[in-house]
Amino acid sequence: MPQFTTIVAINNEHIREKVMAYVSSLGSANIHIARSKNKLIQLCVDLEPDLVLTSTQLKEESMIMAFHEIHLRGIDPPILFLQEEDTFHPLPQHLPTDKFVVLKQLSTEQIEQGIRQLLPAKFHTNQLKPHYILCNLKDHSFSIREDTILFVEKISHLYSDIVLTDSTRICTSSTLKEIFTQANNLFQSHRSYLVNKLHIQKIVPDMLIPGNYSILLHESTFHPPLSRRYYERFVQLNRPEQ
Repeated sequence: MPQFTTIVAINNEHIREKVMAYVSSLGSANIHIARSKNKLIQLCVDLEPDLVLTSTQLKEESMIMAFHEIHLRGIDPPILFLQEEDTFHPLPQHLPTDKFVVLKQLSTEQIEQGIRQLLPAKFHTNQLKPHYILCNLKDHSFSIREDTILFVEKISHLYSDIVLTDSTRICTSSTLKEIFTQANNLFQSHRSYLVNKLHIQKIVPDMLIPGNYSILLHESTFHPPLSRRYYERFVQLNRPEQ
């Protein structure tokens, strides 16, 4: 895996966690959260990151002051701006750098394209590349790009369905364990389900089964279960680095 450091300065917790998962899947070995202007400056000075990912919802004045202070200290990290939905906040003006890209859509593909523009050397050396899952079906095998998988559902002892972001269902004879051992971002939420953490919107309590939860996904109306058996493990795996 490539080694590059990212600072994420996004206020919205759900969006921040989703973006962190995306960036992690693309190879960022070290991801740090900046929840304030001063913390952003401190992290940039201490770490000299390869990338800063921030949002146009942050106050423009604070953002401009932070990046000017960072620039004055001789640090000029590339900046990836997320133009969040349902907001009319414009892109900040008078930035002390021209190394920035604006994301119009929150997806792995858009983030990858942005990083490709800002960190071309890593792509030229093939350090960043999509991750694929190899699956079987009867007498042949096929590969699926992991970030396009929403969840995997065990249908029977012989077959499972892989559900993609475009709602396509692909049948496979690979077991959940065989798929899970290849994955970077799939986790087991239930004995019959693997869920891609890149596409999680939020976790809500199951109203019918106390102690269990439902997983709300950005691209699906179906809510895979998160059973109490796997809940603590899920929390540990998805606790962000401070």
